Amino acid sequence: MHVERIATSGKNIEPESKGIYVFLLAILIGSSSPSAQSADDQSRLPSAGGGGKTFVQSGDNLFEPTVTQKEADLLNAAVNLTQDDPAAAITMLREKISKKTSPALDFALGNFYYNDGQLEEAEKAYQAAIVKMPKFRYALNGLARAYLMQDKPREAMEMFQSLVRDGQGDAESLQLLGHCLRLQEKFVQAEGAYRQSLVLAPDDSRAMRGLINCLIEQQRNVEVLSLTRDLQTADPHDVAIWNLRANAQVSLDQYGEAIRSLETARLLESATPAMLATLGDLYLNRDQPQESISAYRQAFSGEKPSVDHMLRAIQGFLFLESLEEAEQMLQRVRSIDSDKHLSESRRHRRVKLAARLAVLQGKLDDAMAAYTSVIRENPLDGESMLALAHLRITAEQFEDARMLFERAARISGFEARALVRQAQLEVDQDRYRIAVPLLESAQVFDEQPHVARYLEQVRRLAEP
Repeated sequence: MHVERIATSGKNIEPESKGIYVFLLAILIGSSSPSAQSADDQSRLPSAGGGGKTFVQSGDNLFEPTVTQKEADLLNAAVNLTQDDPAAAITMLREKISKKTSPALDFALGNFYYNDGQLEEAEKAYQAAIVKMPKFRYALNGLARAYLMQDKPREAMEMFQSLVRDGQGDAESLQLLGHCLRLQEKFVQAEGAYRQSLVLAPDDSRAMRGLINCLIEQQRNVEVLSLTRDLQTADPHDVAIWNLRANAQVSLDQYGEAIRSLETARLLESATPAMLATLGDLYLNRDQPQESISAYRQAFSGEKPSVDHMLRAIQGFLFLESLEEAEQMLQRVRSIDSDKHLSESRRHRRVKLAARLAVLQGKLDDAMAAYTSVIRENPLDGESMLALAHLRITAEQFEDARMLFERAARISGFEARALVRQAQLEVDQDRYRIAVPLLESAQVFDEQPHVARYLEQVRRLAEP
């Protein structure tokens, strides 16, 4: 069973707007006093590597820059302007930035670009701020988020790791570091980052969800059930949690519990069509076709379901001989098939289900044509050969049936079944001496007590 993971996509990463503007406000207020301005004037020191300048806060703060009064006024004007005209704010700030201006301006420009959806430009601006002040924590954070939004988890990971190494990583940075690691399928390391994030922010559901996803990937389903129980209590209407619990329960062969989880979500009107279709699959596997059909009907009443779920539903409809619903569902699958979206295996499944429907509708010619088309494309489909052979017998085309049984008997896994069924055909035509060696060969491939009893009966009939 496939159940979706909790979504923690990089596309949901928001700019750290609150922290950013608190930072900007702090430097604006700080620079407005004469003492702050004087300190700022003294803060421009040669960088350790020479060539160019780095900006440090008075008191040797390596993580946050200061601004001059003039830069503070510029930032204030840009922040006010961005509310009404972001493009104008970007232009105003970009034209005033130089190699000598505070990295706070580059950072602010990067944030304006980020909020405007210009991620490549935001990336350049954040990088410019970091060149001026390599440990500027807000710029590192902003650059990491820009990388994530552009599906660059490795680059984002390096930024978050830099923050954590310098002691500047907060709960959110650790949570996003976990996300970067998980996107690279480094699930053990991601688990560690999520757990550290939860130490700092125990109620952060995003970190908890990330941790659960890592445990799922490591097939630690007992822990998944334990952790999801807490999230479930906090928000019983959270669809993803019910989905995850059902997934973990199926992995642990707790099918009854999985059904209860999905039925609870259904009762709360939180179940998605995919969850309802999965519920139908579980009921079908437990030989509860009525319940299966009920779940399938609800699942497929709205949005387009997956092809696999539709094919499973058709099986259920045919089992209960709900022919009209089976035909309607087949038509939906055919519409996808006509667009060439189906794989060959799914298309063959669809054709064989259509053949079974045709048999139940009494359209034997249509059914034989369907099975013949599958065998033509896949000469090793023993299931279709056996089904077609029985239809040939019904149509009294006995030689064709024999040929199909003989072909199926040469396919691995179908030898015994094909031989027994051919023997039954020979017995029906009083050809007992031909049937005996067929049954004996079948027992060599797969010895079965009921076949042995049948063989003894046929032997007696074959005696002169």
